[in-house]
Amino acid sequence: MGRPRLGVGVTSDNGASKAGCGRDCGRDVNPRLGVGVTSGDPRLGVGVTVGVTSRDPRLGVGVTVGLTSGDPRLGVGVTVGVTSGGPRLGVDVTVGVTSGDPRLGVGVTVGVTSGDPRLGVGGSQRQPVTSRTVLVNGRPPEEATTPLAIPRYGNNQIKTSKYTWFNFIPKNLFEQFRRIANFYFLVVSVIQLTIESPVSPMTSILPLVIVVSVTAVKQAYEDWLRHTEDNKINNVSATVLRQGKATEVRNQDIMVGDVVKVADEEGFPCDLLLLLSSNPEAKCEVTTANLDGETNLKTFVCPGETEHLQTPEDLWNMTAVVECQLPHANLYDFKGALQVFRGNSHAAKTPLATENLLLRGARLRNTPWVYGE
Repeated sequence: MGRPRLGVGVTSDNGASKAGCGRDCGRDVNPRLGVGVTSGDPRLGVGVTVGVTSRDPRLGVGVTVGLTSGDPRLGVGVTVGVTSGGPRLGVDVTVGVTSGDPRLGVGVTVGVTSGDPRLGVGGSQRQPVTSRTVLVNGRPPEEATTPLAIPRYGNNQIKTSKYTWFNFIPKNLFEQFRRIANFYFLVVSVIQLTIESPVSPMTSILPLVIVVSVTAVKQAYEDWLRHTEDNKINNVSATVLRQGKATEVRNQDIMVGDVVKVADEEGFPCDLLLLLSSNPEAKCEVTTANLDGETNLKTFVCPGETEHLQTPEDLWNMTAVVECQLPHANLYDFKGALQVFRGNSHAAKTPLATENLLLRGARLRNTPWVYGE
């Protein structure tokens, strides 16, 4: 690079700068901040490196900036790196900018990586979720060699209502004025109010108010009926296994992974995988008239790995994981696998099909009781 003509070195201790010719000046005594700058010959190119490192645990941030400039006709390269060590931030950012000849264009690369689980940002694109993993009895298997990534599922609450007490008026008015007829009369009413018209504006406003009000009352009553029906279904009592004991809970409090008991002539409160049946042949009969209109009874069977179970205690002591496809609209398509762990890392795996799935809304027939998950 030749003999430096500028050759400036700067080191910052506590915010004050000391400069010297061709050498560093001062000493970095402040552990919270340090900056270094070096300049070469401007005719041959300028090299600049700035480093900022924070050792303050309250900040936990490290920044590195590098700028290298050669011949202006050749272009400029810039690299910026930001690393956060603060546990509250947990973010890593890397930005790269490279510019060649202005006639050629500029290239930019940006990468963001978050180490904070509350942010959940990654530089690489997330893989789409294609299956659902459920722990039987809500217990992770201790024999598993790799940790299972179990998402947080919602409860079993049913909601078919459209409105709430605080969003009814704005939401209902928005939906009504999306209709062409109502919107037309609204525009006409506004125009008649803003100009001198020989026709009274009430001729347009009064019919519009009556139609909108009557429709709103009708829809409010229908939504109130839906709320009532939802509350009725959500508060029906159900029996689940909790800590090895049968516990009465409301339907809306059933969680994914709970083992649910259903008695004869009762409806299934949620979609269940048949695990245990009072029938000696490990099967049960179900009517699905509420789902597809078919009145004939259908036979469902337990998976092969649970056919030997005899009591609810055996079911509670079982450690298993269910992997199945995501929910979809096809009632007759279900694929999955049941992995049962018996004290070793190699789980016994059995396939699952539609004949193992008890759908919500169906009803148990000719079987004293069944357990499903």
